[in-house]
Amino acid sequence: MAKRKQDIPSFMKSYWPLSKEAKAIQDLIARQEEFGEEELERLFKKRYEGHEQFLQQKYGSEVIDAWERCAEEHIAGRSSREEQAEGYHILNSFVYKTGLCLDAPLPTIFRTRATLESLLVHLSQREETFSLIDLGCGECRITTGLALYLDNLERIDAVDINPDALACAQKIISTLRRSERETIGKKVTFRKANFISEEFRGEMDKRERFDLALAAYPHEHPANIITAAKSTLKPSGALLAFYDGGMDYDLELVDFYTNYVHKFGFEFSTSISRAHWFNAHIFGIVGKKVKDA
Repeated sequence: MAKRKQDIPSFMKSYWPLSKEAKAIQDLIARQEEFGEEELERLFKKRYEGHEQFLQQKYGSEVIDAWERCAEEHIAGRSSREEQAEGYHILNSFVYKTGLCLDAPLPTIFRTRATLESLLVHLSQREETFSLIDLGCGECRITTGLALYLDNLERIDAVDINPDALACAQKIISTLRRSERETIGKKVTFRKANFISEEFRGEMDKRERFDLALAAYPHEHPANIITAAKSTLKPSGALLAFYDGGMDYDLELVDFYTNYVHKFGFEFSTSISRAHWFNAHIFGIVGKKVKDA
């Protein structure tokens, strides 16, 4: 089992510190059952106002106003999966370019931090060394966190179609200590690619396969994620997929994985993580590749 001097909560605090305003909201979420409904609403309103003021001061009203207009134009009212994926690609490019992704939106930051922490707990228990490919890595907070903490993780490919995401990742890495930058340089390969394309699958036929494929909150249909994962994994590899949303969405995804995943050559195994953020749910699904289908 891989061992580190630093425990996981301490690592998370140093690797990915929250602003005091975000931390205040996170603490309130953890303690929300201690308050009555009206008091909780008042406290959340006050703390979110504090966070909004923090964003205004750090990024300026012009950036924040443009971000809100971008969300209204490209996200609001889009119902189909394809339209939403396109909208989020545009919105994500904005937050990557401006650096706003470091502090907002808070639900994304909270869920991604929770996901990284659960992965560190889960993967640090592996006895053997392993490799991983991150399908849709974004600004690579999960990717680089895994690389830095896990001694048993030998190599990672971080794949994203959005060049602004990969550029943002490099900016974040540049703020780390020299030893951390060197570790990431040795372990992580950054690749701009569309992982659901035939071109990507053809490229993977010529490359060394991976033990694990990670898909954290993709905007693609699960069938596309599974197809992409199959092209990247060793025969005994496994897919780790994380999703969030309301209960109806959760149940739809669970139904897909439990009832149809075997058709793609995977065997549904178990949930490795479940965290709560108000009425949203984060869960991880492990699908072990058992055959070529």
